[in-house]
Order: sequence, then C-alpha cells, then structure tokens
Amino acid sequence: MNLLALSQQLQQHFSWQNVEIKPLGELNSYFNQTFKVLADGQVYALQCVPTQSAVFAQNAYLQLPQVLAALNQNHCKQWYPNRYLEMIATKNGDYYLPSQINGQEVALRLFKWIDSTAIAQVTETIAFAAGKILADFHLAVQDVKGLNDLVEHAIEPLPHFHDTAWYLQHWQQAVTNNQWTDNSLDLSEHLATVEQGVDLIKQFDVFRQQQLQQQPRIMHGDPKLANMLFEQEQAVALIDFDTIMTGLWLYDVADALRSLCNTQPENGDINQVTFDLNLFSAFMRGYAPALLAWTDQEKQMLSSAISLLPLELGIRFLFGCHQDHPLRLEAKPQAAAHKALVQLRLFQDIQHKQPQIDHILQQKMPKTLITHPQQVQQPPVTIQTVIRQNAQQLEVFYRVDSQQRLDDCLAAVPVVKIAENQAKGLWQHNCLEVFIANKNQSSYLEFNGSSTQQSDLFYFNHERVNGQGIKTSEHILPTCATQAQWQWFYAQTTNNQALAKFSLDLTSVAEVIDTTQPIEYSVTAVVEDKQGQHYYLALQHCQSEADFHARESFQLLA
Repeated sequence: MNLLALSQQLQQHFSWQNVEIKPLGELNSYFNQTFKVLADGQVYALQCVPTQSAVFAQNAYLQLPQVLAALNQNHCKQWYPNRYLEMIATKNGDYYLPSQINGQEVALRLFKWIDSTAIAQVTETIAFAAGKILADFHLAVQDVKGLNDLVEHAIEPLPHFHDTAWYLQHWQQAVTNNQWTDNSLDLSEHLATVEQGVDLIKQFDVFRQQQLQQQPRIMHGDPKLANMLFEQEQAVALIDFDTIMTGLWLYDVADALRSLCNTQPENGDINQVTFDLNLFSAFMRGYAPALLAWTDQEKQMLSSAISLLPLELGIRFLFGCHQDHPLRLEAKPQAAAHKALVQLRLFQDIQHKQPQIDHILQQKMPKTLITHPQQVQQPPVTIQTVIRQNAQQLEVFYRVDSQQRLDDCLAAVPVVKIAENQAKGLWQHNCLEVFIANKNQSSYLEFNGSSTQQSDLFYFNHERVNGQGIKTSEHILPTCATQAQWQWFYAQTTNNQALAKFSLDLTSVAEVIDTTQPIEYSVTAVVEDKQGQHYYLALQHCQSEADFHARESFQLLA
C-alpha cells in the first residue's frame, strides 16, 4: 500500500499541509481498512471501503452520511448522551473519494477521531457499560423523525441478514452437495449441533416474519464489543453504522451478548468456551431501560434470540469449509471450521444454562407500579419502571400508557414555581416520585417530577410521621437540585404513551447517601384523573393506607 500517495490525495481534497497516516489493525481486512490520520494538528479516522463487496449490497455504503445526519438530531442526543460518528466532507462537499488500494477500487471516507482506550479484559463494569450504550441507542432511534423512512426506503445493506432459516437452508444444501474445500475436515460434531438447533430456527423464523410486519425496529446490526469505544470503563460511542437497517432489537442484544459473554475469542480454545452469566447479568442491568419500549412478544423471545445468534454465526462460518460457495467468507477451511465450532459450543453452553438465563432476564424486566389495595378503581394509566445505577449515577426510567390520549384522561398539573424548575406540592397532582436511602439509615431523599418539567425535592432526617421529619438543609438540597434532572418524552407517533427519565449524580448526595453501602429505593407515582380522583401507585404497599414514606416499602436494587 502506497501511504505516500494516499497522503497526497488527502492533502489535495482537504486542503491540508501536513498529513501523517498510521494503519489501524491488519491491512488485509476483508471489509474496511481503517487508518489514523494526523493533519494540521487535528486527528481523524480514515476508512477505505471496497466499492464491490461479496457481503454488502451495491452502493449501500453511500447511505451513511444521511443516517448519521438523522442520528445527530437533538431528539437522539437527549436519549443517547454519547458521541455519534461525524463524517468530514472534502473542500468540494463530497463525503467519499474514489481511490485504489492494492489494486482494489475503494471509496475513502473521513470521520472525526473519538479517543478511546483498549479493552484488555471484559469485566462486569465493561458489560454494564456495553448494555447501557446499546440501550441508549435503541431508545434514541425508536422515534427519530425521518430515520424510519430513510432506513425503510434505503438499500438493505446486508441482504438476508439474520435470516437464520435462509442460512440453514443453504447449509443443508451444502451438506447434500458434500463439496468440502478440505476433505480431511471432520465436521460430524458441527453437523450434529446444527441439527439440535433446527427446531429453534424454525420457531424463531415464524416470530421474525410476524415482528417485521408488526413492529420493525431500527437496529445497529453489528453491536459487537469491537464496535464500541470506551474511555477507561465507560462506553462513549457506537461505531460502524454501515449495517444500520430495519430489523429486530433482539438481534442487536443477542449479538452483543455473543461477543461480550463468550470467554473465548473466535479463534480461542474450544474447550474453554462458556457463556459468562455474571457478564450477562451486568449487561442486562445496563440494557434494562430499553426493555420499556419492547413489546411483550419481544421480551418473551429474548431468551431464544440469545441462543439463536451463536447458532447462526456457527452456520455462517461453516460455509468457509465448502468449495466455492457464494456465502464463503473464510479462505482457510480449517480456520472456518474452528470459528464455527467456537460459536456452536457457545450455543450448546447457552442451551445448558437456559434456566439461569431466564431467571436473570426475569429479574431485569420492567416492573409495574400497582395501585394501593384499598383503592377499588384502577387508574386511567399503567406505569412501568426500571432502575439503572452504577457508582456515579442513578437513572430511573418510566413508561406511562393509556387506552386514550394522556391529555384526555389525566388532570393538568398546575404550574406553581418557587424557584427555577422547582415547584410546590407536585405530590398533590400527577407526578412521578423516587425515594432513595441507605439501608439501615433513617435519613432519605424524595424527588418528584412532572410532565410540566417542574420538580420537587425533600430531605428527611427520619421517616415521616404525621407530616413530620422534613429537614431543609441549605447545603444539601441546592446541590441535589442542580444534579437531579427529569426528562419527559412523548412519543411522536402516538399520544397515549410517554417515556420519562430521572437522573441523579450520586456524588451530589454524598452527605446523605453513601454509594459504597447498599442503597434502597422506592419508585412511586401519584395519578390524578380528569375528575380529580387520585391514585397512589408503588412497586409495593406495606401499610393499610397509601404511604410512600414507609421504609419497609423501600427495596434493594436487584
């Protein structure tokens, strides 16, 4: 590769004076080759994309600028506070430059550089961060103006992507033809394992067809660990959006788990392949808020998807063992057979651990707030919630649903501000509430928020009894108020559903809450209908009357 000629081309089209190019990874990558570019004091990432690919559809890569423009909308940034890729246009306004590398026609494209740190080992902290960034992405793209239409009418980048039944059909035909590149290969174990998964593939295919008709999603397409950038142990960006398409979020989650939770790389020790349940649990803890946007059918099929993805990849890798098959991507049949067996062993281990996986999934599913048993009537809305917490941040997510427009069934919240964004008496109307406290400590905090963007905050030095116990500490409350944030997002496609998020920098409440000690939560809501009827909802009620301050109702985070 002539890096000097490449540097000169970049100088010409970007009006740079000094350019230095450093390869990242192997220069014989099957797909894109990536370089780090230092130009006039700025840092960029340069990709060389083959204009002809055996995998990607013709010209599908040209859609990326429009996709990234849609993702950089403010709506996305509210849910996804991370960094999206930003493409750099040439001085003529072009995002792609035709070029040649090693005799191959390529298109050059440039991105702003995103600093990151290499991941030496996947820890539970890393897995949590990976789940979090994928969840944030899914919540961001579910209702992006223009993105759904863009993806729906775009070129499908990977035809038959995650069409496992299609791969199975081609694999069975390949087995019938029996044209192996290396006849010394013993594929008996591979064949037997694939046969174990045939019923799963058929069952999931029926669901896939139905879901693509009823609830198609905007999916990343390839959210493996290598496509996540980290600073220390915090995920800061998803990359590689060439695979973004209409599909199922199930595949994104399962593909990320296949990458993260496998204790061995694709070329690793087959006998050491295992699905790490601790990493799985940590990932789902980070991803859980996005489950609020899933349908019941999607939640029910998630367990099957986790099994399906390594099985699918195992079948795809097996094509590398077949002579001149169109789906063959691996030039070396022995390497293809090994990679296939790693994935198939992972599939077997997941099948073996299915009861534990199902138990963890059940723990991470959204919880529904229930009305106090003394209330005969049910509120006009249902509210589900998920709590996500790490050492620095607490986030509480809500989903509010109704059979009719929310504005038609809920009373309006009066705007009574006593300070910027601070209100008085929100608990008397429609509001969401979060209580936090250290286990076995008497003091606790209460945060209230409404769809009017108003908020209330209270500090209690002990459990409230007959309205007593409030302690307004000047050095506590103002700090909390500046670091606590309520966000409400009404779905653009419907008016009978809303998503809300409460976030808090836990370091701001260090005088009240010790993050090194167990933290208990109570998530509640006051609902007021149009007739002025009030309903009191909580994860659990422990008193004969509705009392959100009862400490026995506070729970540790699972």
